[in-house]
Amino acid sequence: MEGSCNANGTCQRSFKCAQGEVCVAPDNHCEPVANSACQVVQVELRTMVVCDLDSPQSFQQATQVCQAWEGFGLASVRTAAEVNALANLGDWFGNWIGYVDNPMVSAPGSFVWMDGTAPAFNAWCIGQPNNLFAGENCVVMDDGCWHDVPCDWEKEGVICSRPDA
Repeated sequence: MEGSCNANGTCQRSFKCAQGEVCVAPDNHCEPVANSACQVVQVELRTMVVCDLDSPQSFQQATQVCQAWEGFGLASVRTAAEVNALANLGDWFGNWIGYVDNPMVSAPGSFVWMDGTAPAFNAWCIGQPNNLFAGENCVVMDDGCWHDVPCDWEKEGVICSRPDA
């Protein structure tokens, strides 16, 4: 479905991309998420979508990829079993997940799940989070553990889940 989007890549209020499509900047149009690059996986009792994309995406763009799957957002990874099941899926160099440094808290390192899930589990890599480049407010899962990274970094992997599952 063709349509127009705002300059930041999000669809205008009066227009929404169809399921399986994402709003793409800079030319501001809807295009299909390549289903061949995404796989639906069952992890414990949750359905997740893991995508190995053709081109690198920022955290904001990765969020839109997940939203193209109706009812999905960037994943909250809640258990060690989920980490183990997802560790070798997606992109070899890291997959965006929905864990972010809480902007309402002044101290760096106060991470929360975007879907509101209580952060009762973590799988930080050794030495993480470290805010090495200052402003490392987003998280990628790489080789079974998590790294805090700048949100404008681009990764080709995305892990999505439904917030209510």
